[in-house]
Amino acid sequence: MKEFVFPVAPSNPRTRIWRYMSLSKLISMIDSSSLYFSRSDLMSDPFEGSSSWRSVSKYKEWYGDERGIVNSNGEPLFDHYRKMKNYTYLNCWHISASESVAMWRLYSEGSECVAIRSTYLKLRESLNDEVYISKVKYLDFEKEFMPVGHISYPFVHKLKEYSFERELRCIYHEMVEKIGRDGKTYFDLTANSPQGIKFKVNMDALIDEIVISPFSPEWFSKVVESILRKYDLEYKILKSKMRRNPVY
Repeated sequence: MKEFVFPVAPSNPRTRIWRYMSLSKLISMIDSSSLYFSRSDLMSDPFEGSSSWRSVSKYKEWYGDERGIVNSNGEPLFDHYRKMKNYTYLNCWHISASESVAMWRLYSEGSECVAIRSTYLKLRESLNDEVYISKVKYLDFEKEFMPVGHISYPFVHKLKEYSFERELRCIYHEMVEKIGRDGKTYFDLTANSPQGIKFKVNMDALIDEIVISPFSPEWFSKVVESILRKYDLEYKILKSKMRRNPVY
C-alpha cells in the first residue's frame, strides 16, 4: 500500500481557492476578523471523520475485530477516531481557477451570497502551524484503504462521490490533556467542546476579491459595498462572470 503523505498541499502555492458564503457569514467574518471552524460532527456529510468500509473489513479479517488495532494510548483506534469528531474543527475551501455554479448552489444560502477568492499561500500564511491545511483525497470506500497513524487522516479522506468539491481543508484538533492514573499525559476525549472556534486572521492579507453570486438581485452588490465601507475595507468586488449575457 502506497505511503500517504500528509498534509497534501497544492503543488503551486498560488493555487486559487474560494469560500462561498451568505452575506451574514461574510459580515461575521469581517466583523470578527476571523475564520470560523465548525466542529466536524456538525458537518452535513454523515461520513465525516469515518473510515472506509474496505479498511474496517480488512482489519476485522486480520485481527478478528477492528478493535485489534490500537493507538499509542492503547485505545482501539477506530473508537478514538469516532470520538475525535467532537474535537476536530474544519474550515473548507474550494480549489478552482474559476467560480463554480455547483458551489454557488450548494454552499450559498439563498440568492444573497458571495464568494471570497484567495490563494493557498495566503491562507497558509494567515493561520498558525497548529492548523493543518491539506487537499482532500477522495476514495472508493468499498474498494480502497484509508491510511491510519494520524488523527487527521479520516478528515482528509472523503467518499469519491464528493470529488466535485475539490476541497482544501483547514483542520484543527482542540485537545484537552489530562494526567492518567499511571502518571502519563492523555487526551481527554470526555471534555465538553464548543460548536465552533474562530481564528483571528489579517483579512487584508487573505482576501483577493469578493465575487457576487450570479443568482443575487441587482441591488445586492450595492449592499455589499456599503457594508465594506462601514468597516473601512476596500476589497475588489466583482460580479459573477455568469451574469454576462450569452452570445450566439
